[in-house]
Amino acid sequence: HLFINVVLHSGTLVAIVVCYRHEIGALMQPKNRHMIGLLLIGTLPLAFPGLLLRPFVKELYDELWLTGIGLIITGIVLLFVHLPAVNAVTPRPITWRTAIFVGLMQCLAIVPGISRSGATIGIATRLGIDAAAAAKFSFLLAIPAIASAELIEIIAQYSQADAAAMSLPLGTLTIGFVVAMVVGYLSLSF
Repeated sequence: HLFINVVLHSGTLVAIVVCYRHEIGALMQPKNRHMIGLLLIGTLPLAFPGLLLRPFVKELYDELWLTGIGLIITGIVLLFVHLPAVNAVTPRPITWRTAIFVGLMQCLAIVPGISRSGATIGIATRLGIDAAAAAKFSFLLAIPAIASAELIEIIAQYSQADAAAMSLPLGTLTIGFVVAMVVGYLSLSF
């Protein structure tokens, strides 16, 4: 269910905020305002599909074959991350064009099984961005993406009671949230 996915991503969102708290604080400094603009540019491509396609996306999460195809696509994308980038002798800076491409790849993660971070880091490194900078940008970009998906899902849950999602035991959702948060924190720490 989409609701369960959002709860699990909420746990990873907490991990991202904790791990990148210094970078988030640094964004408030005037010299780093350019990065806020790049994050907004990277978030914009997700806004319309996220809002307009929500009913369709919710149905996708019930199709296990589609999740399997999404996982295969994620695996292929991650293989390409390890190939040397074309004409990238020195790492390139993140530009507004890079942010748009990364944002468009983030849209693919609407499909179950496709890793948002894998897709965004993959395209950024293929565009010549250093792997560490690509990961940092990807995870900072996850904050507005996941937070907005959570907000949309919470509003949807209260405006039209989804019986299947609302009937899940709170303890089960809490365990999923905590496990996602801990695993996300450990993954980002390494």
